Amino acid sequence: GQWDESVWGGTLPDKSWLDEAAPGLPVLLTRMDLHCAVASTEALRRAGIGPHTPDPLGGVIDRDLQGNATGILRENAVNLVHAVVPEPSVEERRAALQRAARYALSRGV
Repeated sequence: GQWDESVWGGTLPDKSWLDEAAPGLPVLLTRMDLHCAVASTEALRRAGIGPHTPDPLGGVIDRDLQGNATGILRENAVNLVHAVVPEPSVEERRAALQRAARYALSRGV
């Protein structure tokens, strides 16, 4: 999925949003322009991103005031997590599309 924070008022998402929606799962969602992404806590853990992980060349790991990754990854930092988050299978994509279609239909779309 892709997101655009301007749609909901400009606040960037953070890992807690994904952790609430998909507890314990490695999730990575890119922004609509593909220049940044948000990663779940599990995705960050699998990528080995912690308080002392340096920003990669050409990328930035956004951090809170305590130095912990917020989940926002910019430019080349996205690649750190992309490598460890599995792509959904064809069957998983099909099931997700069916769920989305049912939801849209339930809302009259």
